[in-house]
Parts: sequence; C-alpha cells; structure tokens
Amino acid sequence: MSTPDSSSIHVASKSEHKKDEIPSSSPLSSLSGPSSPLTPLRPRRKVTATKRYASPSRDEVKSIPRRPKKKAAAAKRTPKKPKWDSENILKDPKSPLATANLRSILCNPMAWTALDQDEKTEILSLFPDKRHILDSDTEDARPNFASLMNDDSFRYDCAAYTDNIAQGRYDPDWLASAWSAHERRKAGDFDKYLIDKLEEDWGVEIPGEMKVRRAPPEEETGDDAAREQGGPRKRKLEDWMEMDELAA
Repeated sequence: MSTPDSSSIHVASKSEHKKDEIPSSSPLSSLSGPSSPLTPLRPRRKVTATKRYASPSRDEVKSIPRRPKKKAAAAKRTPKKPKWDSENILKDPKSPLATANLRSILCNPMAWTALDQDEKTEILSLFPDKRHILDSDTEDARPNFASLMNDDSFRYDCAAYTDNIAQGRYDPDWLASAWSAHERRKAGDFDKYLIDKLEEDWGVEIPGEMKVRRAPPEEETGDDAAREQGGPRKRKLEDWMEMDELAA
C-alpha cells in the first residue's frame, strides 16, 4: 500500500487549522460560499427601463390653438316681395294660371267664401242669366257650381282665358294695339281688305248692293224717331255685325 506524502499531509493540516481560527461571529464567515444552506439569497429588484419620449420631428405640423370665432349678429332681413301678385299673375305669360285648371279653381267653394259681400255681389251681377245662381236676389245668393261644371260655355271660356294669358294677350302693350286695331276696324279701314279676301277665298264676286258702305260720322246720328224705326244707327250696327262675321 502507498502512504500519503508528508507534504500533502502538512498542507491539509494547515487548512484545517485556519478554519478553526476564524470565529463564527466574524464578517468573513459570510464569505464561506453561496452554496451554504444557511445563507439566504437576496431577491433581485426588478428595474424597469425609463420611458423616453421622442422629440417631434421638424416636418410634423404643430396645431396652434385658435380662439373661438364670435358669432356675427344676425342681419335684419327685409320681407321678400312675392313673385306673383294680383296684377302680374293675370298678365305674365309665365303665370301659373297659364297652365292651371281655371275651371276647377273657380268651382271650388273656397274660392267663393274667400270673397267679401261686395265682391260676391259684383260677380253675380256679371252672370248672363240666373240659371247658374242659387237663391238669387237674396243675401245667400251664390253660384251653382254643379251646373257650371257641366256648362260647355263656361268650360270654353276658362280654357280661352288661360290660353290668352299664355299668349301674352293681357299685356298692356298688346291690349293697346288690339284696341287701336278695333277702332280702325270700326272706322272701315279693313273693309276693302275683307271683301277682297272673301272674293278670293270663295272665287265669287260680291254684288255692289251687298257690300258694306259706311256712312260718315255726321250721318250716323238722327232723331229719336229714326232710331226707334231702325234708322241709320241701326243700319250702322248691322254693318258692324256683318263685318264681324266676315272677319271671323
């Protein structure tokens, strides 16, 4: 058997001797090693990284706070004038009456009740007869709307009225020209034209005794007896009626 070397025995004995020399109360005793079961381990504190705020880039647009705008005082508005009134609605070709069903409007009971008593009396006085008036000659007199709706003359007149509005025939200038032509026609300015046109259209020649001959203005008047017996004034009226028929 081999025996241990004397030098190794000497080193081992020195180490044991040093262990015995260090007291347990010495601070060096805590450095004996982390593997000792009697030495507690200190928990590590968690360290969080500090937040770093990036500086805004130069290209970023900074919003500038603005003061709230003061509300402007509401401007006073003048009342707008209505486009249609009682005058231009009866004359303007673009009037809503030009395309409206005038017959239905006039036969609506509300169109009658909206009038005052004087207007009702004036309208009833314009009726050609009392056939279309209920309770005539009383304060409760009113149009008979049922009979008016079935009257062909009323239907035609309503359609003709709206058509005249659309054609601009109620314009003051047009009316002035029409009345001027009417007076010229009464004076006989168009007699020759109407006779020539009649002969050309029918291919006949009107005898001289059938042609209209208008008397001068001073010969149109006569005494009362002549008027009652159908004198020159009555003859003049017949001439006008005949010319109206020729021009129709």
